[in-house]
Amino acid sequence: SYTRSESQQLQDPNPLAAAIEEAMYDLFSAVNNDYKAKARSLNFNLKDAKNPDLRERVLSGNVPPEQLVRHEGRGG
Repeated sequence: SYTRSESQQLQDPNPLAAAIEEAMYDLFSAVNNDYKAKARSLNFNLKDAKNPDLRERVLSGNVPPEQLVRHEGRGG
């Protein structure tokens, strides 16, 4: 389980969300079905109460947007 140090700052979620969306567009080159499926998957995984570590690692900057959108996840 990931733990954040006291000195580690969380990123502002609004510009972070924009960076994630930009990374998705760079990966898929269009808002197509694959882009939409990835967006739904990321939304689900980042909101998942059983997966707080992912959300924490993204907000802390330990998982940059480019890595997040390219990650296949469990079983995918």
